[in-house]
Amino acid sequence: MADLEKKENPAVEKGMNDHLQKKLKELDKESNTMEYSGTWAKVIAVICICFSLFQIYTGFFGALDAMIQRCIHLSFGISLVYLLCPTKREWIRGGSVHPVDLALAIIAAIPPIYILVNYQQLILRAGTVTPVDTFMGVLGMLMVIEAARRIVGLPIVIVVLCFLAYGFFGRYMPGPLAHRGLTVNQMVGHLFYTTEGVFGIPMGVSSTFIFLFILFIYPHSAHLFPLPASVLLSSALPDSVRSSLRFPAPEYEVHTPALVSQPQVRFPYVLKLFFP
Repeated sequence: MADLEKKENPAVEKGMNDHLQKKLKELDKESNTMEYSGTWAKVIAVICICFSLFQIYTGFFGALDAMIQRCIHLSFGISLVYLLCPTKREWIRGGSVHPVDLALAIIAAIPPIYILVNYQQLILRAGTVTPVDTFMGVLGMLMVIEAARRIVGLPIVIVVLCFLAYGFFGRYMPGPLAHRGLTVNQMVGHLFYTTEGVFGIPMGVSSTFIFLFILFIYPHSAHLFPLPASVLLSSALPDSVRSSLRFPAPEYEVHTPALVSQPQVRFPYVLKLFFP
């Protein structure tokens, strides 16, 4: 009976995984990405590999200048958003990227690349925004907003537009909410050409820590997040250090739920997350 159960388990688990993945795509907008085939699947795979290699390089040898690091990170990320989250899924035929989405992916990567190419000039201008800078900044902000809509949904776009409107029409606000208002050049210069807006702290954290976490740890440990953080930390420390820090010793086994098709994991060493 036990042998029969073992034989049936893989098929049952695969069926449960397929069902859960289908439900996840229905309920979670971020998981509902397009799956391509053939040449385009390889092209997207190459983009993802290059993206990962860049992040691994900067992770091991040190991050680049903040603006450069974040611009490259955004260029890769936003291009993948437009490729993997198409304008209309009905447009996809034969597993190929629609020309509109391909054009949007290329256009979305142009503004951050513009910053990379003209980085020295932008620094020397010290905040002075030229008409070309304004055009590229507005384009970049619009592409980021559209990418956010595709990934998160319309509510985040409404929030962003409300704050942008507040920046422009602050002079008409009552009482302590009032301010003198911003021009387009001021808004674009602050939000797109400094590390205070699009390229702010969230982008910095994403381009350094979060990407590496997702790349190396999350695929092997998604099922561990209900555990206390102290348990996860203690699994990476020697017994002597762990006892001195009074972390609880993880002396149990964790079984993976069906949603994440990983084998049974046993601690105490977090290296098994990297080398299963």
